[in-house]
Amino acid sequence: MLTGECSAVSKPIWQQCRYVSPVRRPESVPRGTENNNLCIENKLLVVGRLFLIYNLSMLNYTALIVAAGAGSRMGLGYNKAYYRMEDGRTILEHTMDVFRKDPDCRQLVVVTDSGDFRRIIGTDSEGKLVLVQGGDSREDSVWHGMQAVISDTVLIHDGARPYLPEECLEAIKEAMKEEQAACLMVPCKDTIKVVTDGYIRETLPRTELRAAQTPQAFRTELLLSCMRRARADGFEATDDCSIVERYADVPIRVVDGSYANLKITTIEDLHLPERSGN
Repeated sequence: MLTGECSAVSKPIWQQCRYVSPVRRPESVPRGTENNNLCIENKLLVVGRLFLIYNLSMLNYTALIVAAGAGSRMGLGYNKAYYRMEDGRTILEHTMDVFRKDPDCRQLVVVTDSGDFRRIIGTDSEGKLVLVQGGDSREDSVWHGMQAVISDTVLIHDGARPYLPEECLEAIKEAMKEEQAACLMVPCKDTIKVVTDGYIRETLPRTELRAAQTPQAFRTELLLSCMRRARADGFEATDDCSIVERYADVPIRVVDGSYANLKITTIEDLHLPERSGN
């Protein structure tokens, strides 16, 4: 018998549904209506349980895209996030696409110049977009963006990473169902050496090295707490995981990234064949 179905066996009528305690029929309940009422209550209980299971299988999150840079290394004279690619759309629009399409993305916070965004890209008809003004540094920009986050989980992503594969996004979301922090990473292809005063000091074991990518995912309150301490100490990190590493005793889950998920830093990055991996 399926959960919530009425029993066909001969029992007192108020005991003919599963998960219902054998209680006396209230005298105020008209005879002949107890069966229907109990079955409806039982079905509502089943629906509630299914709804809970469904919600536990999802991860509603805020995507925070940092796109407040000046683009000096690309030599454009303007923010590289607004560079138009071969299809005529900007880097930032491509970066936003994967989150716009994801139903689990509850909110999309873009840290950038709002005037540039509205003039070049326009407004977001989906209604989940929030524009936040950037700061003097990347860390300041992330801090500004974090003040607008409404979800318990936040994914922080570089505005200049327009090739994020959907499978990487799904993988880090899956990790965050159990973890407090997670980071997309790929094995280093090159041999990494430590250099001091123009001379090689040591060679690091490549098998232990990973290159960090974005998005990097966190429980919102965890990252905010660590950022407050970092700002009080004047500590500036090169990425967001570094702040959690320094100020929290929380393991950060490594999630396999993709070499296709490259960050556009120079004009040459726009023409690399690796980007076709998305």
